[in-house]
Amino acid sequence: EEDVEMTEEAKELLTKIGVESTLRYAIHLITVANLVALKRKAQEVDVQDIRKVYSLFVDVKRSTQFLMEYQQEFMFSEVQDDEAQDSEVQDSVRTLIHGARTKENARMKAETDSAMP
Repeated sequence: EEDVEMTEEAKELLTKIGVESTLRYAIHLITVANLVALKRKAQEVDVQDIRKVYSLFVDVKRSTQFLMEYQQEFMFSEVQDDEAQDSEVQDSVRTLIHGARTKENARMKAETDSAMP
């Protein structure tokens, strides 16, 4: 469907990448590798084209590894466990719901008070 000619070695490398990462990521690499091959005036995508785009565009797994490895260098580098993070989210949602209910109750009371003579 991408209408891209490529060497067998490039296909094997893409297959390996697709298995280790995701098929979607591998398909995106095909399109970009084709652009790299066209730029070097090649008729087909080769392993070097795949390697180049693989180094330029990171998949989720490598991105996560990068973030974990360099987390101390980021401005907000605190890592929380899932339970603490879930608890914070739940607390935030409760606060928002409580605030919305309080505003709604105040609005209804104001409407009731204004309707009374």
